[in-house]
Amino acid sequence: MQCSAGVCSAVCAKLLNAEHHNISWSGKGVVHNAGDFSCWDGRSDRPLPFYLDRTCASSVEPVWDFRSWLPDAVVVLLGGNDFATARRPALEVFAAGYDELLRKLRHQYPAAFIFACSCDLNLMPIGQRDPHYAAEVSRTLDEVVSALNDPRVVRQRLRLNGVELIPEENFGAMGHWNAEIHAAVAVELAMEVRWRLRWDVGEEESNVILPGEDPDKLMAQAASQMVPASW
Repeated sequence: MQCSAGVCSAVCAKLLNAEHHNISWSGKGVVHNAGDFSCWDGRSDRPLPFYLDRTCASSVEPVWDFRSWLPDAVVVLLGGNDFATARRPALEVFAAGYDELLRKLRHQYPAAFIFACSCDLNLMPIGQRDPHYAAEVSRTLDEVVSALNDPRVVRQRLRLNGVELIPEENFGAMGHWNAEIHAAVAVELAMEVRWRLRWDVGEEESNVILPGEDPDKLMAQAASQMVPASW
């Protein structure tokens, strides 16, 4: 069980004094859910985008009103579950599903920045690192985003700069991040979001950073507090 208030997107929102909505479901992918061996073409019946129109995941009604809450930024960190187990979708199937998801988000949120994120190898435990797979998925996302030719769709590679090896004890079951990794990734993501949107974090107090200082110094301070020195 993870606390959604401590995941990287939520901490990123705190750093930026922003509102936060989170759509997530353990094991769900773009087109293929982790551990789903019932599909032979790599397409699960109900991956995460299947639920995007729903207010409550377990019910078709009521349909979510996308006009009720319009975000300035949408962060998509999805795709790891598609390739987490032996049965994986073909890259072209994954690319088509990712493209469809980005186009739907753009249709619903015409003015938002959309960050298409993937994780570099240093955010994965050593036992689960697959350089070939990581490179192929990253290249596929590069191509999908490039083909959209949308200046407000940003390809974002998440990594911890200056950190080569995160100790194994910072990963949970199946390589899930602990709170420290989520917080450290949030700092990197917040700097990118703030730069793209030309946001100033302002002087309103946040749960993570202190007000009244230079935003870049605040981010650096938060990073030093969140990332163990041993990394």
